[in-house]
Order: sequence, then structure tokens, then C-alpha cells
Amino acid sequence: MGINKKEWLLTEYKLLSQHYFHEDSQFKKTIVLFITINTTLLGVYSSGILKIETKLIIFFPIIGIIMSFAWIVSMVRIREIRNSVYYRIKEIEKYIHSKFESDKFAIFDTKLYNHVNINIYNWPLYLPYNFFKRIPASLTYLILPFTFILIWIWILVFD
Repeated sequence: MGINKKEWLLTEYKLLSQHYFHEDSQFKKTIVLFITINTTLLGVYSSGILKIETKLIIFFPIIGIIMSFAWIVSMVRIREIRNSVYYRIKEIEKYIHSKFESDKFAIFDTKLYNHVNINIYNWPLYLPYNFFKRIPASLTYLILPFTFILIWIWILVFD
């Protein structure tokens, strides 16, 4: 009695796939939220709309730096969850494809296993393309909060 391994893996795969794409959407929402907060703070600070005493205006860059660090923590947490789910999905897909490899009518349509392979070996920008395609987008997005931290530190030091 009980559930067999194939049923378990298929169920786990479906749940993990849904969870992966949910975390992906949370990642994008986090980016939008913190970019909005930082650009709004930066815009209000630089526009001079608020007539605040010189001593109090220093709180804008400090709040911006704190928000940027919170942004980094949020993105790293979401990225780690996505990575753990992604690697488990890859394990399941590898197992499933090993079982269905001989079946030319394999019904199982995996979401992450099949990647698009572009044949661009004669393309002049192949080397930079090949380099950048290996960097995960979720890792490159971590540049954004550090950029805002540098902007806020610049304002604190030179303004």
C-alpha cells in the first residue's frame, strides 16, 4: 500500500515547479518595491520639495542605506529558496528523463530541463554572450541595491 516513487516524484515536481515560479514572481515584486522606495526617496531628497532643516535632511540617505540593506537580505533569501527548489527540480527531471529516455513519445513536459540552445558559434559576439548567459539574472539583480548604497553614501559624503 502507499504511494509509489513515480507518483511521489511527479507530485513533488508539480508542487516544486509551482513554488519555483511563485518565488520568481516574489523576486520581481521585491525588486519593484525597493526600486520604487529608493527612487522616491532619492527624488524627494534631490528635488528640494520638502523644506527640512539641514540636520534632518541627513535621514534620507540613512533611510536609503537601511532600505538597500533590507533589499539585499530579501533578495538573497528569495534567491536561496529559488536555488534549492531549482536543484531539486533538476534532480527529479534527471531521474524522469533517465526512465523515459528510450520512449520516443515521452509525455512528460519538463519546465526547466529543456533549455534553448542557440547555435551562434559564428556570431562575432559569441564570447561575451557565452560569458553573460552563464550568470543568473537573480545574481545580476543584486547589483541594484549596491548601486543605491553607493549613491546614498555619495550623498552623505559629498552633499
